[in-house]
Amino acid sequence: MTSNTESGKSFARRDQLLEIEAQVQKWWEENEVFRADSLETLPKSGEKFFGNFPFPYMNGYLHLGHAFSLSKLEFAAGYHRLRGANVLLPFGFHCTGMPIKASADKLCREIQKFGNPPVFPTIAEEKITDPEPQPEEANTGNEVAPDKFKGKKSKATAKTGGDKYQWEIMRSYGLSDEDISKFQDPYYWLTYFPPLAVEDLKAFGLGCDWRRTFITTDINPFFDSFVRWQLRKLKKLGKIVKDLRYTVYSPLDGQPCADHDRASGEGVIPQEYTLIKMEVIPPLPPKLRALEGRKVYLVAATLRPETMYGQTNAWVLPEGKYGAFEINETDIFISTERAALNLAYQKLSRVPEKPTCLVELTGNDLIGLPLRAPLAFNETIYSLPMLSILTDKGTGIVTSVPSDSPDDFMSLYELKSKPAFRAKLGVKDEWILPFEVIPIINTPEFGDKAAEKVCLDMKIKSPNERQKLDEAKKKIYKGGFYEGTMLVGEYAGMRVQDAKNLIKNRLIEHGEAVIYSEPEKKVISRSGDECVVALTDQWYITYGESNWKEAAEECLASMNLFCDETRHGFEHTLSWLNQWACSRNFGLGTRIPWDEQFLVESLSDSTLYMAYYTVCHLLQRGDMYGSDTSSVKPEQLTDEVWDFLFCGGPCPLSSDISLPLLNKMKQEFEYWYPFDLRVSGKNKTTTSHFFLLYTYIYLGLNFIPINAYTDTHTKNMVATLALGLGFAMDEVRETSAWVAAHNRPLRTGGGGPAMNGKDLIQNHLTFCIYNHAAILPKHHWPQGFRCNGHIMLNAEKMSKSTGNFRTLRQAIEEFSADATRFSLADAGDGMDDANFVFETANAAILRLTKEIAWMQEVIAAESSLRSGPPTTYADRVFANEINIAVKMTEKNYGEYLFRAALKSGFYDLQAARDEYRFSCGSGGMNRDLLWRFMDVQTRLITPICPHYAEYVWKELLKKEGFVIKAGFPGCDLPDLTLKRANTYLQDSIVSMRKLLQKQVSGSKKAKVNVSSQQSKPTVGLIFVNEQYDGWKSECLNILRSNFDTATHSFAPDQEIMEALKESEVGQEANFKQTQKLCMPFLRFKKEEVMAVGVQALDLRLPFGEVEVLEENLELLKRQLGLERVEILSVTDPDAVRRAGPNISILRQNPPSPGNLTAIFE
Repeated sequence: MTSNTESGKSFARRDQLLEIEAQVQKWWEENEVFRADSLETLPKSGEKFFGNFPFPYMNGYLHLGHAFSLSKLEFAAGYHRLRGANVLLPFGFHCTGMPIKASADKLCREIQKFGNPPVFPTIAEEKITDPEPQPEEANTGNEVAPDKFKGKKSKATAKTGGDKYQWEIMRSYGLSDEDISKFQDPYYWLTYFPPLAVEDLKAFGLGCDWRRTFITTDINPFFDSFVRWQLRKLKKLGKIVKDLRYTVYSPLDGQPCADHDRASGEGVIPQEYTLIKMEVIPPLPPKLRALEGRKVYLVAATLRPETMYGQTNAWVLPEGKYGAFEINETDIFISTERAALNLAYQKLSRVPEKPTCLVELTGNDLIGLPLRAPLAFNETIYSLPMLSILTDKGTGIVTSVPSDSPDDFMSLYELKSKPAFRAKLGVKDEWILPFEVIPIINTPEFGDKAAEKVCLDMKIKSPNERQKLDEAKKKIYKGGFYEGTMLVGEYAGMRVQDAKNLIKNRLIEHGEAVIYSEPEKKVISRSGDECVVALTDQWYITYGESNWKEAAEECLASMNLFCDETRHGFEHTLSWLNQWACSRNFGLGTRIPWDEQFLVESLSDSTLYMAYYTVCHLLQRGDMYGSDTSSVKPEQLTDEVWDFLFCGGPCPLSSDISLPLLNKMKQEFEYWYPFDLRVSGKNKTTTSHFFLLYTYIYLGLNFIPINAYTDTHTKNMVATLALGLGFAMDEVRETSAWVAAHNRPLRTGGGGPAMNGKDLIQNHLTFCIYNHAAILPKHHWPQGFRCNGHIMLNAEKMSKSTGNFRTLRQAIEEFSADATRFSLADAGDGMDDANFVFETANAAILRLTKEIAWMQEVIAAESSLRSGPPTTYADRVFANEINIAVKMTEKNYGEYLFRAALKSGFYDLQAARDEYRFSCGSGGMNRDLLWRFMDVQTRLITPICPHYAEYVWKELLKKEGFVIKAGFPGCDLPDLTLKRANTYLQDSIVSMRKLLQKQVSGSKKAKVNVSSQQSKPTVGLIFVNEQYDGWKSECLNILRSNFDTATHSFAPDQEIMEALKESEVGQEANFKQTQKLCMPFLRFKKEEVMAVGVQALDLRLPFGEVEVLEENLELLKRQLGLERVEILSVTDPDAVRRAGPNISILRQNPPSPGNLTAIFE
């Protein structure tokens, strides 16, 4: 067993729990307690519970990130099982897609290059460094959010824990070199990791019916048949079509590179630009002489085609590397090689997918080229140097519009005003001096030369003032887009947001521009190559189609999502989600049934498989690989059979599957469906993320069809939202890199790319809704999704690279299964990131084992306990606390608030038991009440710590059956008045301790000559006032009449003051004096209402304070160390006189309802 605790520390308590867990798991397995079978009659509400969990990807071990999300389902299932429901919790394993195949191929390449076992070259260890801020003058074009910093370590390296080679990654799993060699076969991964995951989940105590487990891909012929049917069904419904689409693409793999296939760049999507063709005017310079007779263009990528009327020049990076690339028989594009590669995969290269460079160039070769720019007022403009261009975005060439771009204006101004600078860069006067700013857009705030005005207003003096220029851009772009009006061209007088796409389309139609896309930021595939954007002919699912979307929205409206934030996330996803590529040609998985050159994409075979859980045990006979075909042969599963099972189709009488088996499978599905709960995570859908998601439409979501780019309304709407946030959408160096800067949460999947739930609202979970709405009848649509956040370890991000990481197996060995589950429950319930705290897990070990020891002691000492029915005040309070715990825990479990359930069902109940022990005194504890406590606490903790509970149930309490099915404990209606009375008693004891300490210490200070041996007080006089009267009563009545219970708020202070002025108290004397007297009390009571509720305005408590205190005189004497205690009322003059010389204490601190005053003698 492994642990990170200090050497020498005893692990006896943890080992005790591990032994208990092994014993209990054996009981469960022998008795098949988690086996779930359907009944012949359909269940009524609450009689069955079917919950499921997104199956993890099997290229590594399960870790605590998986366990956290899974625990929510496990606790929910445990709660429903405890209540008596028939519970189905199945679990499958995902192997579809590219990551396993890519890793296997990588091992093959490493063995070929470095031997077996490989001997790698020694490389200095790469270290994580502190963030290095960019110099102020650097114009990167990537406006990174201020809370995002980058170290030198790449995310790809971080994800592998610093291991560069796949072999080293496998070694980090504890595998021998001999074993690692076997992983060259991708199918070996499928036989290795899933069985280990089953072992780990059994050790975790997962209440799973393991007959129903399976793995994906065509290795399982039954699941393969199911997926083929699903795809044929969608295609028949017109939901799968083929078209040209822009997609992030891996040249090495020769296929689209979806999120699951990436080593870095998850969530990155294609960024669409308009590529402006600026023709080089002949004669060509010597460097380009080889291109004579061809049309040569400098091409600039822009997001603002409407500003092309104001072009004064083009910008190039003097030291940048460029090339003249052959596009077709006539056209040559000058750009960076990176851009040319993207163009080649977008059918803009004479040789498809292979850019042909005819001339290699530098930026210096391009300075001074005369250009003919589309829409420009100047017939000829020139290419000029700009030192801040980046060549890893766009084409490395930028078109200059100084009227509306602060960067262009300042760079142009610098060149025009500094002759020496022009000479240094080789810029001739005639290339720049004649060109002035051209007004093209008018805005009410900035006029028709926005860049010039804002730069002057902000006193920007240099193109290197990065921070000021960024701020200027935000001002100009926001004002220009919302309020700008075109001044020139055929769309003069039209709003900018309306003209933008019209101008873009006009440029494309006239052959003066083309569409160009590239990844919005760098994407590295799991095969190790940098991805491009390709225009591919592929199959895709038509998510977003209007009628289908309406059905999905109807399904969503009927679902329980447990919180509004999750619902908003789904609603927004449905509003922008578009077509999704469902095919690929590399990796593992099911073949597209009508086009078998393609495989099914990994998020497209995982949207309806919850239905497969209901029948897979009958098909596979408990074999996750589906190799047992003794009952049914895969080829017997025709579309007619699947339709009969899931879609209400007619019985396939021609099928050679036996009718009883067909009917049994049908019964299973009809009984268990719809599923009641799917537990996952969610994307953080803050307001800024909502804007981000909408903007993805504008930028090109996932794989946008060509015709989608002409949707003017959508693009204008989304651009408006984006610009409303103040983000720049200018030329290439000012691209919408803010999208990249606002990184979507990363996945934390297993040993590999299994998505963390936080990503799943915007794809997998919404796909699930769509597919159910398309294929299944309404009464089988999903009932509920529960989403949670990521999990941190000890308040830090879980990361292999920093060592802050635990596999599920490691956590179980270090803490035990139940202590791990305990800490997972305590980690958090809400939508924010949760925190698994090692200290909590270690404390759980101590708590659980100490509780076992305490129960053993109590049971052994049964004869010494007080017998008979509970009768004392302490008995009544403890019994009431047990009833409260039962009711609160039932409510918390029912709302899937497991941290709250842990508090009410364990922490609070433990505190009540401990208080009872102290309160009983010499009379002792009641035997029946303690047995009731042990029974209730054991049941309430069962969903979270089932091994501990099962052991206590059988071995200590000697109960029959299994506690996991024992039934939720019943209880009487809690007495809330008794609860308040006991709270009053306990708070009063604390208050009196403080008063006693204060009086004793004050007395010693006043009487310095008194011997230290002087006896301490032995008598306590406790004064109470059980009802407010006089002016305080009047104030409370005023507050009550000015309190709105619906809004839980008071009327304005002025109205309360008017009511006070008109009251009897307000009429008695000078109102200013009355106000001075009453205001502190009014203010105190208003604050108390906000803290405890409107009950704070009651004139008296709902119980007798004197009665409660007198019934607990023995407890008060014991707790305060006094010989005698008297309870006195300040409304009794004789009682007040008992204060004697200490009357000043009573006057300075007069008692009020709920607040006593004590004098000690």
